[in-house]
Amino acid sequence: MADEISSPSSAEQMQQLVALLRPIIELDNGADLPALTPQILGFAKNRHRLAPLLSYHLRTIEASAPVMETQTRDALKAIYRQNAVKETIQKRVWDRIAKLFADNDVSFWGLKGQGLAESIYPFTGGRVSKDIDILIHQQDIDTAMQLLVQDGFTIAQQRITRSSDIAHFKNGLSKDAIFYDPQFGQQIELHRRLLYAEPKGLTALVRSETPSGQFVTISGAAGMFYTIIHGALDYWSRLKWLVDLSLLCRHIDSERLERLLQLADRFSCRTALIASLYYCEHIFAGSLQAEVKARVDSLAAKDKGLNPLIDRFTNMLQGHHDYSQRSLWHRPDFPTPAWHIFPSTPMRAWLCGYVPLTFIARKVAP
Repeated sequence: MADEISSPSSAEQMQQLVALLRPIIELDNGADLPALTPQILGFAKNRHRLAPLLSYHLRTIEASAPVMETQTRDALKAIYRQNAVKETIQKRVWDRIAKLFADNDVSFWGLKGQGLAESIYPFTGGRVSKDIDILIHQQDIDTAMQLLVQDGFTIAQQRITRSSDIAHFKNGLSKDAIFYDPQFGQQIELHRRLLYAEPKGLTALVRSETPSGQFVTISGAAGMFYTIIHGALDYWSRLKWLVDLSLLCRHIDSERLERLLQLADRFSCRTALIASLYYCEHIFAGSLQAEVKARVDSLAAKDKGLNPLIDRFTNMLQGHHDYSQRSLWHRPDFPTPAWHIFPSTPMRAWLCGYVPLTFIARKVAP
């Protein structure tokens, strides 16, 4: 979920941040860059996890026309160095786990993070990634967990501490289990499926497109589709994910768009796909190729379910929601985002059982 925004100037900060990001992600700005103030830097860092990406301005802005104060410039350099170190650590931990699983014949795939950054970002160290996400086969869950523990990885104390919690991961009530690397404390999420709630066959399709031991990237249609729908399930609540989508959109031509629409029809989430592309173009104009934009605009105009989903995206990104003043039944994400992203009857019937079962299982677990 999106973090609460308390600043009364958040809308203005958002506009300034988008303007600062446009030249970094190779979009025409159309105007002079606003000043990168400590307030905007804090907004980018704490709310949207975009501060390292802003360091690109250190390479492109002339000293005679600075867009930031010396103190802000120094802070930005420190943030970039910290993220570059973290990225190096993540690569080392990934290599360690990759060798461990490969040596023991465990099939695995990297998700998001390092693979996404290397495939679409303009320079290294620009994308913040909190953890390392690794997808495995369900039949390898016991083996993979045992290998990690034997190699010194520790199970997260907050979530997987009791035998009942581990059972939830093994039986599918939880889609992932969290481990920590013993040397650096790097967080690893071990996934049994791609999404907490997903149509049948999606995980298998993405696995089939990517060889074991590699990151799922946008090079394949299924990997691109997964990246978009994963963001939609978070209602694009961080600008970082819309930056991902904007960069991804440059790789969508008319043929790739039709393939994405076919996948969206197969998994009953066409509105979510169209809304995501349409919303990205609204925030970062120029992300879509002209012919793709025309096709998306045409589809959006005919989609009756588009506007309610766009409203949810906007509310989450801008932080207009106030859960403390609203009934649970009227929350924009009730009962789960998957209810709105995958509105098919089979998925909603599944969620009607999954959501309360998960809640009860966690409450009554010994």
